[in-house]
Amino acid sequence: MDDPKPHVLVVEDDKQLRELFRRYLTEIECDVWEAGSADEAFPLALEADLVVLDLGLNGQNGHGLLSRLREVGCYVPVVIVTGEDPDDGDRRTRLEALEIVFWFQKGGPLSQVIHVIQRALGAMRDLRSICEADGKLSLLIETARMRRLIA
Repeated sequence: MDDPKPHVLVVEDDKQLRELFRRYLTEIECDVWEAGSADEAFPLALEADLVVLDLGLNGQNGHGLLSRLREVGCYVPVVIVTGEDPDDGDRRTRLEALEIVFWFQKGGPLSQVIHVIQRALGAMRDLRSICEADGKLSLLIETARMRRLIA
């Protein structure tokens, strides 16, 4: 039996960028869900296999969405793609405490983002196989291990 396509949620208020992500992610066999706001994204993120998140959303920002997800025990892997400065140590430390997978600044090569997403999904698939066979690993441990595997 074939593995189902991974569900990747793209949370981005720029519709053109969401569509660009959709094209790239569809090419690597992902089922792509889209949201233009944190409120729209929240219920979808609870069911997603991976979230691509812009921090500078209108309304509640990406930081708020990520905090809300972690507060309810949702440790879905998150790849940040944002216009915010990744060298702001305070901001980066706060985000890493929320278990992000990777951080990209907008304007860089989209191929690098897609490569990290592919690696994250592959690592997640491998770890889920271990979890199904073992039945003892928590999703939090799975996410932490995945971060180390793709780094």
